[in-house]
Amino acid sequence: MEQSIWEIPKKSYPTLESNITSEVVVVGGGIAGFLTAYELTERGHKVVLLEANRILEGVTKNTTAFITGMQGIIYQNIKKSYGLTMAKDYFSLHQKAIGEYEKLVNKYDIKCEFTKLPAYLFTRKSSKLLLKEYDTLKQMGVDVSFFNKLENISIHTNGVIKIENQAMFHPLKFLMGLPKNFTIYENSRVIHINLKENKVTTKTGSVSGKFLVFATHFPIFTCPKLFPFKMYQSKSYALGYKNSTNLNGLYIEDKSDGLTLRNYKSHIIVGGGDHNTNVIKKHSPYEKLNKEANTILKQNTISYSWQTQDCMTMDQIPYIGKLNDEYKNVYIATGFNKWGMAKGLMGAKLISDLIEGKNNSFETLCSTNRNALLKNKKNALTHSVNSVFNLLKSFLKVPLKNYKKLNIDEGGIFLVKGKKCGVYKDEKGEFHFVEARCSHLKCELKFDKYTKTFICPCHGSWYDIDGNILCEPATKPIGITKKINN
Repeated sequence: MEQSIWEIPKKSYPTLESNITSEVVVVGGGIAGFLTAYELTERGHKVVLLEANRILEGVTKNTTAFITGMQGIIYQNIKKSYGLTMAKDYFSLHQKAIGEYEKLVNKYDIKCEFTKLPAYLFTRKSSKLLLKEYDTLKQMGVDVSFFNKLENISIHTNGVIKIENQAMFHPLKFLMGLPKNFTIYENSRVIHINLKENKVTTKTGSVSGKFLVFATHFPIFTCPKLFPFKMYQSKSYALGYKNSTNLNGLYIEDKSDGLTLRNYKSHIIVGGGDHNTNVIKKHSPYEKLNKEANTILKQNTISYSWQTQDCMTMDQIPYIGKLNDEYKNVYIATGFNKWGMAKGLMGAKLISDLIEGKNNSFETLCSTNRNALLKNKKNALTHSVNSVFNLLKSFLKVPLKNYKKLNIDEGGIFLVKGKKCGVYKDEKGEFHFVEARCSHLKCELKFDKYTKTFICPCHGSWYDIDGNILCEPATKPIGITKKINN
């Protein structure tokens, strides 16, 4: 059974059941939305926070909680696309976040195991790109060191970059330690948005405000800005091992699906196995991650396992700021590229400054108007073609197998009485039927046998076996209301 190492008891909040107003409406109760609500409230603004399920679930609970500017091969790419100044700004955002976290931890005396320590970026392949990354960091004025081998982990490497004063913490303990002087509504999924009137509607109520902030992981609207064609979603996995070895650092492998390692008390957290959500693994991603981790840790007592989905932009930089000039009071925070702890905090400060008409040094870096697609044509083309291919394929492909032949605990897409359906057979032998198409942009779903869920290969919407939403951008469930006679 999956369980995050960060799971802690949390207070429950009511569901929105009336039509109300507030100065600021924040949609999304993850780290970005929560910190935005906190920051604005501290500045004297009245804020209502809406969360579709429970606050601080999803990516916030399923992170590995690194706070670092060391994020794989990234700075040489940003420099190539936007120049050295932009690369410096991206690094500065994360360094400032570490300092801001430390201030808040001290201010409120939050017991969240906040620890400053070095971060290591290592490669097990050729050191060519790593050396180029090292040279780029040196050009940026970052104090980094280069080694051939890791100091504290028995893993063969061909190069290591070390940077001091990075950080890690327990994200939920930190967030729960902040004052919550804003109004929170849980189980209040937004199902309709009126950007012209700055109004959002749930199943049982609505909130109007002077300002709207969308921090919903993946944007829950398509227009304007066409975010579904500017981003994709990626899955990643983590295992928590009972192991008292002190790693004395944060460890990040240079490839996108490589390993990450850190301590949490008497555990070691190993992350990795990243892949686009359009890929459904034929073999357990946890088994592969565990096998690789055991070559390093020499122990296999797994105490925790969890997975998450992250929004990936084409240029590895988030979109945080004003939506556009037409909707001047609408703001968005998305595309954190698996490194959301720093971006969540600094994004909250950026949006708060913009709402108050103040300058912020990261406005240009995170702008929603930058030409990320043109600057990263190859990456953009790859993911655009993937979305179009999956959409067209779903209309042309006709499932031939009979769903009645499913074994216990199996599922898939089948033709049921002339209609494509997602079907799952539970442990009692009962069938669960859902619409075969995502409620977002109608791509055909795929069944993931390891999570027992249906996933959209185009934009990563995620549903349980009864069609309830587990992950955006979908805002409507896909359950079939009419009973299908078996």
